[in-house]
Amino acid sequence: VRGAATEKEKAIFTDLLGAGSFFSTGNKNLITGAGSALSIESIESAMKLFYDRTDSNGDPILVNTAYLLVGTGLRTLATQIARETTIEVARPGTKSTAAQFRSNPHAGLFEPVSSPFINSQGIENSSSTAWWLFADPNDIPVIEIAYLRGARRPFIESAETDFTTLGMQWRAYHDFGTALQDNRGGVRSNGA
Repeated sequence: VRGAATEKEKAIFTDLLGAGSFFSTGNKNLITGAGSALSIESIESAMKLFYDRTDSNGDPILVNTAYLLVGTGLRTLATQIARETTIEVARPGTKSTAAQFRSNPHAGLFEPVSSPFINSQGIENSSSTAWWLFADPNDIPVIEIAYLRGARRPFIESAETDFTTLGMQWRAYHDFGTALQDNRGGVRSNGA
């Protein structure tokens, strides 16, 4: 069962990391460059892209962000940005060592989620700096998982072994597929 869950997660993140033109400047859902590293400012840029998205009639999609997805190296920072009401900031150009704080405009707007598959060396296009903002998948799904005959759990079968071996034999399988769906439901940042 654990192996089936791992393979499902791996398939999802292989699709997400290899999305190619799904996340692009042409689709208005990609942030790149030096300013794309996870921060209050880059979140603001991503949210502007997200909220400026339109439907096929040219009307705003009117959907809120729900999740901030990061790799394990950005987990603490993502949690701070998503939950802390004040953030410590550096004071450029001063010699003061006193801590300075400012209000965090993003506190409570989305749930931080991290996955080791994002920065996994075993997945092509893995990244330790990339991050995403997503809508609630019930509003606009970015990735869909389909199950053969709707079976959301793996099948586990058992049988007796041959006569010369004492015991049972087991096998498990899970038939599913993943696919990218609607690029309006998310914004990716390469994270510099």
